[in-house]
Amino acid sequence: MAGIALNSKTADAFGARVQAPGDHQGLHLVVAAAGELPRLLSEVQGRPVVVLGERRVLALMTMAGATILSRHPQVRLCGPVSVDPQRFDLFVKTIGLGRSP
Repeated sequence: MAGIALNSKTADAFGARVQAPGDHQGLHLVVAAAGELPRLLSEVQGRPVVVLGERRVLALMTMAGATILSRHPQVRLCGPVSVDPQRFDLFVKTIGLGRSP
């Protein structure tokens, strides 16, 4: 499995080396400084899941792609988003989008 090094000043201070899977798809919030979000996502094989505006999107991409985007000068934020399935299911049911039995 391909991976990506996620070293930081803190990790370096402790002599730690952090390696994360590079090919695992995850959900990330991406906020771009400019309106080039579709092009930026395509450069890292990211796929929009929910468009939150011209400059904001929840996208599926690899950790490697997210790391590349987080360092791009036109990207203000690119970070992982986790969804608790049980809470999300409760939310969906609460707003009436869940299936009735």
